Amino acid sequence: MKGKLIYIATAVCLAVAYSLNRSILFLLIFLLFLVCLYLKKQKLLSLIILIVFPVFYLLSSYIDLQNQTIYKEGPLTFQGRIIEQPVIDGHLFRTVIETDQNEKLAAIYSISSEKEQIALKNLLTGSICSFQADLTTPKHETNPLAFDYHDYLYQQSIHWTAKINQLEGCQQDHDILSKIKQIRQQGLRFIEKYFPEESAGIVQALLYGERSLIDTEVEGVYQELGLIHLLAVSGLHVGILVGGLYYLFIRCGVSHEKTQLILIILLPVYAVLTGGEPSVLRSVLMAGLFLLSKRLKLRVSVLDVISLTCICLLLVNPYYLFHIGFQLSYLCSISIIASAGILQKQTNSWKQLFTVSAIAQVSSLPIILYHFYKISILSLPLNIIFVPFYTVIVLPSSIIVTVFTYFFPTIGSSIIFFFNKMLAISHEAVQFAAELPFGIVVTGQPPTIIILVIVLFSCWIFISLEKEHPFRAAIWPLAGLIGSLCITMVTPIFDPSGEVTMLDVGQGDSLFIEAPFRQGVYLIDTGGKIEFQEEKWEERRKTKPLSKTTIIPFLHSKGITSIDKLFLTHGDLDHAGEAVNMMDFVKIKELVIPIGFNRGSFETEILTKAKQEGVKITEVQAGSVIKGDQVSFFVVSPSKLTESKNDDSIVLYTKIGGLRWLFTGDLEKNGEEEIMRRFPDLRADVLKVGHHGSRGSTSKEFVQQLRPMAGLI
Repeated sequence: MKGKLIYIATAVCLAVAYSLNRSILFLLIFLLFLVCLYLKKQKLLSLIILIVFPVFYLLSSYIDLQNQTIYKEGPLTFQGRIIEQPVIDGHLFRTVIETDQNEKLAAIYSISSEKEQIALKNLLTGSICSFQADLTTPKHETNPLAFDYHDYLYQQSIHWTAKINQLEGCQQDHDILSKIKQIRQQGLRFIEKYFPEESAGIVQALLYGERSLIDTEVEGVYQELGLIHLLAVSGLHVGILVGGLYYLFIRCGVSHEKTQLILIILLPVYAVLTGGEPSVLRSVLMAGLFLLSKRLKLRVSVLDVISLTCICLLLVNPYYLFHIGFQLSYLCSISIIASAGILQKQTNSWKQLFTVSAIAQVSSLPIILYHFYKISILSLPLNIIFVPFYTVIVLPSSIIVTVFTYFFPTIGSSIIFFFNKMLAISHEAVQFAAELPFGIVVTGQPPTIIILVIVLFSCWIFISLEKEHPFRAAIWPLAGLIGSLCITMVTPIFDPSGEVTMLDVGQGDSLFIEAPFRQGVYLIDTGGKIEFQEEKWEERRKTKPLSKTTIIPFLHSKGITSIDKLFLTHGDLDHAGEAVNMMDFVKIKELVIPIGFNRGSFETEILTKAKQEGVKITEVQAGSVIKGDQVSFFVVSPSKLTESKNDDSIVLYTKIGGLRWLFTGDLEKNGEEEIMRRFPDLRADVLKVGHHGSRGSTSKEFVQQLRPMAGLI
């Protein structure tokens, strides 16, 4: 079976996917896979796979069946162990607790004072404490294609969010795993203490796999440009660590056999120190298996080793299959290993680097498109520049500077200054690249059939590159790959159905409207967070704009990068708070506002930004008509200005999909009475309920006149 474990690993992945996802597609792919092997006269392999598939299907189903909770929603008093490093962000404390009944809870605690915050910073991983908490069910996604927090926790066997009310009586535990996690925690604290904010997060990410301190904007830019893997512990880190220690031990006179044994023992410790992410576990397992094979004098292929690690990880935890890091790590690694013949043809290291980067880009494309809906045109050239930079300079420098600072803090601070400057320049270069036009192409999430076609064309490209005239042979599959992307991007233009979606933006409003054949994209309000004044210690370090976590991903999932008309019903934060951020990420062609919109500095900021971006600004009042190709909006309010922003909200009437719609913003009873007086025959099939269901809005008389079939709130 040498060199054929990859086939068994593929069958295992399909079995787990079918077991936990229940999509018939995975079963059909498996059957097709089995038929292909049988036709190639791989009868023994076909038989093994035919046994492996049901075994892993049943095993995954059993593990999923056992993934149950023993608790009920509501108050709970318990003793528990803190099993993940606590994250303190302003007034919020977050961690994972294992109760005395061996069930994990995602815990969150609101810190009441600066003194308590300082005390909690000294709380070590592995501490056993007494807790009083309220258990609530984690939320499923509330917007299309959004991040599903419930499923994310479920895949870690976590069924409850525990809002802690009381935390006391903490005692430190002394088991080996807790001790290793405490070393990690102390190492992270050391870096946070001595390194500036700009570089502390990067060093923590490179040495310990912890990205919580990285600036939100910097992390977002690296992710968009396909460079985020540089800020994660990967096979590269494990390779440098193992290679460096191997050389060091041999130079110190330790035998090869003892060195291999020491490294096999140290690798699991390193996995815990770096957070134990699937990509780290893969790398550590691979390195451990290679060292073990050397020690046992066994000859194994790299492809067999990586396939075996995949099988082992899914045997322990089948939910790993749905982890993006697991998917990207294995797809890229297997593609590069399988392309060894292509890499051997390259005559110099730069050509090899280009080829490796290109292989990684092509192999990861289906996963990137499925999860992130966009691709970076600049990813390939930037990886060619930044992979050597991080490998040769940043990663070794991070290790050397941290070790040097530990032993010589005074001198280390001077070295950190120059290290910080170097990182700042690299961040500026990345941010400059991100601002280049057409650097990012938003495709939208491709249909499943297109994803499968992209996978087939990618495989065809790799096969073509192994031929005598590789680039000539790869032209057709490459054209097919690009064609598939183009089909994904133009499909909405031929879609005869329209859409109205009320987005969940928390306390606030945001409604998305798309006309058939994409002949009009409209957004009514943007939502926005209402912020309260906080003391310095309470301020959170990492907060992303609501638009970037909710509205922008939703638009990008549909392949939308521009909005024809943005209606801001009025100038309250929970309706227009994200307008300025939206203009940074999405092209707004026209901004529609009510008369008298500009009532303060907040509204002035929006209008100033719109003028800077060249956005057309249109003021409307009752009687105005906003015309579109397929959808037009009739303004029924405001007819006159009042002292109330809410009553001066734009109220829009339109017909979409054979239904009459009324969007009311934060309209209150006085404004409703004015509408009923001016438009006594007004009717609506669907009503956007005024002011989030406030008792001062949506009066009985108003509803009786409109006679709606449905209300959106």
